[in-house]
Amino acid sequence: MKKLLLVFFVISVFFTLVAFPSFASGENRLYDKADIIENDFQLEEKLSDFEAECGILLIVVTTEYYGGFSLAELGISYSTDAIILEITKDLTYSIFTYGSATREITNDEVDRILDNSAVYDNIKSGRLDAGISAFIKSTKTAYLGRLQEPLYVTVIVSAAIALVITGIIAVIIIYKHKRKAKAPSYPLEKYASMIVEESLCSDMFIGSSITRTRVSSSSSRSGGGSRGGSGRRGSR
Repeated sequence: MKKLLLVFFVISVFFTLVAFPSFASGENRLYDKADIIENDFQLEEKLSDFEAECGILLIVVTTEYYGGFSLAELGISYSTDAIILEITKDLTYSIFTYGSATREITNDEVDRILDNSAVYDNIKSGRLDAGISAFIKSTKTAYLGRLQEPLYVTVIVSAAIALVITGIIAVIIIYKHKRKAKAPSYPLEKYASMIVEESLCSDMFIGSSITRTRVSSSSSRSGGGSRGGSGRRGSR
């Protein structure tokens, strides 16, 4: 009898220690209202570890339909620093943030968590334990730091932008060069020499006049006559 009681005591202590992290603060982290999760204790422990490391509540709730829960039944309010993952029975899921979590996790980071392949593929395939575990890991990365795009995505996007800009500049330069090559050429030296030669070889008259002068005769001299002269004004 004593041995049986001892075994019972050891088993009780063991399960108490396993369950303690999940309920240390008197709050549940996992609310399986739709009864679709299997390993409740393991997920409760991971959710409790998240709270211990980040100082914020992370709650998972399963519901029959979207929005099928109230904050009151989860024991929190709008001012509570908390993140909630809701999974419906048809395996759609949503993230809700409250308190400081709204500031600490950006909208872009929420989208990246939702689109994380490990989260999406597992939840949509009904592997909720793996999907929720991946969700906890991604959320911890986002909350403690910044959940960014993978490096190779950034490199590819940057290279694509650089190629597009370079291509646009190259097209503009080639277009301008071809347009200049097709434009008619004017041999300025030839036309300049022709203008100078023409100016040197031709006379241009802009007007003329004739002047007549009468010469008076003298009685002491014999004979008489007249002398005429003409003047011409012109330009070249």
